[in-house]
Amino acid sequence: GECVRPTTAESSDWTAIRGSELSPACDASQTAAPNAKEAFAMPEVAPSDEVEWRGLIEICTSPDSALGRRTRFQKGCRVTRITREIDFTKSKGVDMACDAIRGPLDVVWVSLPCVGGCPWQYVNAKKGPEAVRRLQAHWALHGVMWTQLLKVLAVASDKGATICIEWPRSCRYWHTAHVQKALAKYGLVC
Repeated sequence: GECVRPTTAESSDWTAIRGSELSPACDASQTAAPNAKEAFAMPEVAPSDEVEWRGLIEICTSPDSALGRRTRFQKGCRVTRITREIDFTKSKGVDMACDAIRGPLDVVWVSLPCVGGCPWQYVNAKKGPEAVRRLQAHWALHGVMWTQLLKVLAVASDKGATICIEWPRSCRYWHTAHVQKALAKYGLVC
């Protein structure tokens, strides 16, 4: 998959201080949003790991995803999973994701389905009308989910959270106008 990161080249102070102790799941990026320093004053002493001072918000994930699995390195990290059961196509899923984003120490990990954007779908589409209908359904679902995701991206950007979008490099969704527009708007790079 591809991780889309904020365009700033500076690493956050917190990563520099506690980088070796951060969980890979909660440290998905070595960069922070440009306004992270202003939005969150770094304490002189690290917060207690009993307090959930950082977060991972996984969108379109499984209930037991490896990224958010509890490990000894993940102390202090709250994990919010938006699964198929929660349904990101509905406002409940979007609201849950938005409510979980607290600030610049959070990572929003987006794994929207990429099936419709797979280059093989165009080969499969030649198999007949039913295959074309399935491909159209995948693109329609992508459209609905992307529209929902834009709401989450706005909140994440406003709060200075890190945004990662996981799709294969060859996924055609990367090249669509609506995705390119959002990547530019939120300062994300492929």
